[in-house]
Amino acid sequence: YSHQDLKNIDSLFFRLLNRYRSSTGNTYTECMSILYNIYSVLQKNDEQVYLDNSKRDAMAKIKHHMDEHFNQTELSVSLLAEKSGMSEVYFRKLFKAQYGISPSKYLISVRLKNSKKLMKYPFLSLEECALQSGFSSLQYFCRLFKKETGISPGAYRKSL
Repeated sequence: YSHQDLKNIDSLFFRLLNRYRSSTGNTYTECMSILYNIYSVLQKNDEQVYLDNSKRDAMAKIKHHMDEHFNQTELSVSLLAEKSGMSEVYFRKLFKAQYGISPSKYLISVRLKNSKKLMKYPFLSLEECALQSGFSSLQYFCRLFKKETGISPGAYRKSL
């Protein structure tokens, strides 16, 4: 538990104890409300994954690798998991816990960001922009681009 959660739970337990000791007509209802608050804090904390420093460092190195090598079409989540020495499932879980986004979505967002920069240059075709950003094909790039931005790459380029 984080320091803030512990202080919050401590104060909730003290409120619960004080409410229980008081003899007002709605003591039961107030105690149940406080218990639900405690349960809510515990439940929220249970959903978080604790990462020790070595795992945080490993995820930071992998993210840096993704930022540097996003343009390699063979770069994939399974390759990154293998590089980190983790199973793919565990790698996905740790990456999402640390960065709040799945590794595949992060990689796609980095590639799309780069492709938008490249589309500013009219001498590059859309296919060249896609390939230089790490997408394996123009069709895949177009589909993802439209899904993420709501417009086609061609329409985006015309709006520049």
